[in-house]
Amino acid sequence: MQGRLFSFRRVLLFLAVTVIPFSRSAGATEPVIVEYPVPSADSHPEDITAGPDGALWFTGYAVGFAGGVGRITTAGVISGYTRPFPPGPPSHTIDITAGPDGALWFTWETFCDDRSGISRITTDGSITDRYSTGSSCGILEVTPGTDGAIWFTSPRTPRALSGDIVRISTDAAVQSPYNVGAANDCTGDGTPVAGRYPIGITTGPDGSLWFTARYWSLPCSYVGRITTSGAITNFQIPANSTAIRITAGPDGALWYTGGDKIGRITTEGVVTEYPIPTPNSGAAHITTGPDGALWFTETNANKIGRITTSGQITEYAVPTPDSRVNGITTGPDGALWFTEYAANKIGRLILVPSTIPELAMLVLDSTTSGSGRTLTSGQQHSLIAKLNSAQNSVDNGRTFPACNKIEAFIYEVNSLTRGSFFDSNTASSLIGGAQAIEHALACTP
Repeated sequence: MQGRLFSFRRVLLFLAVTVIPFSRSAGATEPVIVEYPVPSADSHPEDITAGPDGALWFTGYAVGFAGGVGRITTAGVISGYTRPFPPGPPSHTIDITAGPDGALWFTWETFCDDRSGISRITTDGSITDRYSTGSSCGILEVTPGTDGAIWFTSPRTPRALSGDIVRISTDAAVQSPYNVGAANDCTGDGTPVAGRYPIGITTGPDGSLWFTARYWSLPCSYVGRITTSGAITNFQIPANSTAIRITAGPDGALWYTGGDKIGRITTEGVVTEYPIPTPNSGAAHITTGPDGALWFTETNANKIGRITTSGQITEYAVPTPDSRVNGITTGPDGALWFTEYAANKIGRLILVPSTIPELAMLVLDSTTSGSGRTLTSGQQHSLIAKLNSAQNSVDNGRTFPACNKIEAFIYEVNSLTRGSFFDSNTASSLIGGAQAIEHALACTP
């Protein structure tokens, strides 16, 4: 084991040094999207986040994972954990995040005027309710704060006039709601209007929490900032704009989705908005990607969008039509993972060439569950050598030598699979990842 661990680190160090983004001359024009069906029918996955265990965790809606949480490994293996139903109407889960305590935290609701709440799930599937409301129109987004607590948005009902930003300690002993209050309306006459409710929330680069909010009755939105001590500042965005979900960007600003636009707001409140090329795109969730850009889902357009910090937008179609893409996050494998609500799938957008070191890790850590055979050091060396050689060719702009090495890698994996050195899941992941590289390099004439 000690010897194998040394070999693993040595090869990955080499890969980490040599991996650079593909140039245009290398033929990489688009990322590759892989989809994984959720086994339980009509689970309708909503949100997704990277967990502390190296897997992705997502919320479910209808049957199957109703009121619970799903887990998918980077190899595509899915499992689910159902939250015990409390008395009353069945609930469905909404948003999920990794907490500061090594567990996952997720929000759930039933119907407007019924109970909603927030729960905690450990990586072994143990679920504990931490907070609930007696009457609410949902607890929507949840995020860890810089103060070691959990923060979430609680819209409440229209009769309550204004919703809350809530802080809860991880043991649930301290629960502090902060009402977002009234603000000037968007008609320009400065009349105070109650009834604002918060939607998205994230931790900002300034250590405060940033949230999006709108009115129940008026078509205008705001971006808010709340310090960990509860002081709220509101920033109005342009008229006829909408702010839905929000995330911290790699440039020290906050970025939000808003229907047909992506918005950027500095910590001083300066707003810039960028129109999405596809009309009525329905931009929903947004996250910072591993490439220094922001990635977002377009629910109506059935696309994944990418926006650079300078505002350049590129869109990528999701293979399954009308999938209703929703949540999105960066995975531990360097890919973007997203939910497909209507298609009942989890999607994975691979940013080649991150796939090459990922394949190396699979090779070095693979066993078979059938015969119990494992790769010999010579077989490992042969496969890793082909990957290293392919990466060197890519780095130097030599597309077809890289294609040849990847094709040789696929042939060898197939041969070893027939010899029971790989189980079917590992073989599929290896071959699928290699084919993703071939696709990105345009290897097929």
